[in-house]
Amino acid sequence: MIPQATINSSSNNGSTISISFSADYTEIYSGWFAFYDSYGSYIGYSDYFWDYETGSLSNILNNGLYFYINGNDNSVIINSSNIYFADGYNFIDISSFIIVLTGDDQYAGMGKSDSFDCSSFSAREYFK
Repeated sequence: MIPQATINSSSNNGSTISISFSADYTEIYSGWFAFYDSYGSYIGYSDYFWDYETGSLSNILNNGLYFYINGNDNSVIINSSNIYFADGYNFIDISSFIIVLTGDDQYAGMGKSDSFDCSSFSAREYFK
């Protein structure tokens, strides 16, 4: 079982989302953010932390330098180009998010971003 991420801080200034979170479990491989509108409807998701096809780290996470899974803070900067929106939604609709963490680097390099054996979902965080 993958433990939940701990959300340390978050902000949305209307064009950029900043999130600080920590994760403390060495079996974590990747993750992403799921976004919701003010009614709680799912509206989109972010880039994956690790690209399952290339094995490269996304620039949204610690400027693409590292994914800390040892309890240290991870810093995330997201703008609309890093979010895959459901039809009819855009950046101004975002009011909350969750962090999904996944295990299983065994699928890296196979182009199977939806293939993992375990995951966790953080509590929903609302932007103020």
